[in-house]
Amino acid sequence: MEVGKVIPQFFYDLISRVLPGAVGILGGCWATGRSVGELATWPFRGSALEESTVVLSVALLASSYLLGQLLSPLSDFYERSVLRRLFKKRFGVLREAISVRGDYSQAVRELVAEGVSDAGRGDKREYNDEELGSALFVFYDSVRVQRPEVGARLAKIRAEYRLYGSLAVIQPLVLLLHLLGAVLGHHPLNRPAGWVLSVIFLLASWSLVRTYWIFQRSVINNYYAVRADGVRASSPLVEEE
Repeated sequence: MEVGKVIPQFFYDLISRVLPGAVGILGGCWATGRSVGELATWPFRGSALEESTVVLSVALLASSYLLGQLLSPLSDFYERSVLRRLFKKRFGVLREAISVRGDYSQAVRELVAEGVSDAGRGDKREYNDEELGSALFVFYDSVRVQRPEVGARLAKIRAEYRLYGSLAVIQPLVLLLHLLGAVLGHHPLNRPAGWVLSVIFLLASWSLVRTYWIFQRSVINNYYAVRADGVRASSPLVEEE
């Protein structure tokens, strides 16, 4: 199987779902004072399967993937409700690309604006964020279909910003769980760890903003390259007499 097909199908889930889910499980174990094995084999407690290494491995993998899926809506909410408002320009690269005030050339601006019009509801003076977001992913899917090797790299970048989003929402949840346990007297309050979680939250949030900016630029640049190649291929280099 080609690498361009393997990465979107497998590594996207590994990076964006399994990894943050595993971090969430480890954080939950730390916050509650439980061991990973105890938490993962809880459904099999009292049976022979509780001591199985295979069962532990499969349970950890499945739990990590499931938790990663459950974190996605929280990550989306945090991104749309907080980060997009704080860093509007960083999330508005496509709007900038079709604007005469942007830093793209006229050739790029015209071709991308034509693509936005094709992906949306016709030629309009202004597009809202939802329409531009939809157009961006039409570009993304178009590149993946026409240039699978490029699409694989874009899928990796997308998986990375999804990873950072999940990591950002994990930290407050782990900290809240730890604080709740300390209030109930299950364990002492670990102040240094609280500061570490806060720093990780800030770093993950900024990494999401930065990586999504890179993702948008990469999609637009590659979409332009694909469309420009198509235009050149459809135009004869020498006119026949």
